[in-house]
Amino acid sequence: MRLLQRFIGVPAGEKVSMEPKNTIGQLKRLLGKRNGDLELAADAPSFSFAVEDGPEGVPVVRVQYLGEAKAFRAEQLLAALLGELKNIGEKDQGAKIADCVLSIPGFFTEQQRRAVLDAAHIAGLNVLRLLHETTATALAFGIYKTDWTDKPQYYAFIDAGHASLQARAAGAHGGELRSFEPAGCSQSRVSVPGAPCAALTLYCPRLRLCPSPRLG
Repeated sequence: MRLLQRFIGVPAGEKVSMEPKNTIGQLKRLLGKRNGDLELAADAPSFSFAVEDGPEGVPVVRVQYLGEAKAFRAEQLLAALLGELKNIGEKDQGAKIADCVLSIPGFFTEQQRRAVLDAAHIAGLNVLRLLHETTATALAFGIYKTDWTDKPQYYAFIDAGHASLQARAAGAHGGELRSFEPAGCSQSRVSVPGAPCAALTLYCPRLRLCPSPRLG
């Protein structure tokens, strides 16, 4: 079967059983990587699609696209997704969208962050800011929370995703929410099974000992 259409998002997910080798996901594992990257080499066997060494030292994904064999960089694939989201937003708002704020994993390197910016540029978007995903979650929580109290409150936001786990601790007082990390600790990619317990073990003792939310 030769695909003569491009599907993005939910429609693409519905085709994965019919075209697993042409359905691409887990872009976070591909962005900003170089040929020979050890982490990518370890991940590649779990992908349903083919990842190969590409020109200029950048890996490419090999697929059948519009009836022809094509190779795409992760930035191009992310740009297609961002472009689709841009179109959906413009239809919903009835206006053109040029600026955006994107959330990224806290463990992304500078090279991976630049890859995200390059993808947004390809999609015709101007990125005002990159936010850590857990920071964006904490921000959304704070925006919609209405039952603030005068007593300090502490929260842990844990993102157990498909390929990684991230955590962010935050303190709230008087309607103000501040996020922070334990001193000397940085977010990193870890194995998901059992990791939520590890994240809670890391954060909870520090939350109990924290005298105020004005940390970080």
